[in-house]
Amino acid sequence: AGVVNLIFALLTLFVLRKTINCFIENPFLINSISLAFVLSAGVLHSTTFLRMYVAAMFWITLLTYSYIKRINNKLNNEKDFLVIISVVTLFGTLTHYYCLVYSVLISIIYFIYLVMQKRYTETRNFCFAMIDIGIITYLIFPAMIHHLFFSNRGQEALINAKNSSDFLARLKYFFLFINQQLFGNMGLILFLAIIVLLLYLLNYNKRTLCLQSSFENKQLISHVFLCLPAFLYFIIVSKISVLIEDRYLFPIYTVTFCAVIVAFVNILSALLPHKKVSMLTILFLSLITIGSWINCRWTYLYLDSRGFLKKIDTHLPVECVSIYSNNWEILPMFIETRKYKNISFFSSKDENVVEEAGKAICRILKNNDKIILSLVGIPANRHQNYIIVFLNKSERLNSFQKLGTHQFHTSYILYKK
Repeated sequence: AGVVNLIFALLTLFVLRKTINCFIENPFLINSISLAFVLSAGVLHSTTFLRMYVAAMFWITLLTYSYIKRINNKLNNEKDFLVIISVVTLFGTLTHYYCLVYSVLISIIYFIYLVMQKRYTETRNFCFAMIDIGIITYLIFPAMIHHLFFSNRGQEALINAKNSSDFLARLKYFFLFINQQLFGNMGLILFLAIIVLLLYLLNYNKRTLCLQSSFENKQLISHVFLCLPAFLYFIIVSKISVLIEDRYLFPIYTVTFCAVIVAFVNILSALLPHKKVSMLTILFLSLITIGSWINCRWTYLYLDSRGFLKKIDTHLPVECVSIYSNNWEILPMFIETRKYKNISFFSSKDENVVEEAGKAICRILKNNDKIILSLVGIPANRHQNYIIVFLNKSERLNSFQKLGTHQFHTSYILYKK
């Protein structure tokens, strides 16, 4: 899985460079932005998560590049264009459903673009191609309809779509993922800088920024295709996602990074000489790269657990009680759990979790002098609360010792009086 992630990450880098080249011709700036992308904590962080999200990132980046290439008349053959976006949409949708969200959004924007351009024949052909690829995708994987609308995750997504009470809070949390991991907590500063510089150009230096009719300026339209689908994806995914997790934004990390940096560089280029543009770009890229490393939590790294496991070996044979937050967070602890005589799992979301887990601990201690307590996905500041409650409620417990932490779980040894 790690090798697959690396392959898709390298393919994404290749497409990113092609996309940047649609907006920036300076090789030094292209190489600088590419290097910052490679060193970005957010990109490396997403690559360490051994799931399908880096592949989804590649398909979305390639899809965006294909549309931009078409708009810039670098993909003139309509049939080739329709085949490319159809194949990319197919593979993207089969990789992750959120690729379908992005594909629909960018398709709607392109449809509006064609209609505004009065290219009605192309509009018709484009609509038929999208309908055809939708049918083909369904025929390949009919179960997708059930997963999208009738599975537990699908139902939860629909509930979130209807619920607006926590929307702003969710937006804030999802923005923090991008801001910290991609832009080193400087995303807001970059955004404001782009807005201020753009307003300055529009109001005081119009000759520098040659704005033609909105639907004739290919450079402007290309920026729209780079920014708008990713922005709408961010809004929709923040609203419907079942969990508030950074992985749901991984598919648009490349497009988002490219959109912000390209906009920043292009606006600077309209105001300053090339040398100063290069210097400022290097400065900002360095700051956001360093900041991303400082702020990234690296929660998906598979850290060395040998020392932790050796500590557990000294207490074997032993039974374990585990309290978890999300069931998927249990998976990385399988090497540890297979060592135990027995393990009982309790969800922290259960109202009676303390009482039920306490009963299990008392039952085990009847015939044992110690027990392992594993807390999975539980914030560190709550660990003491659980342990103190168990010590107070159980007459059999005397003391505890922390064994170690690996991935999402921390394990403690509880001793009998």
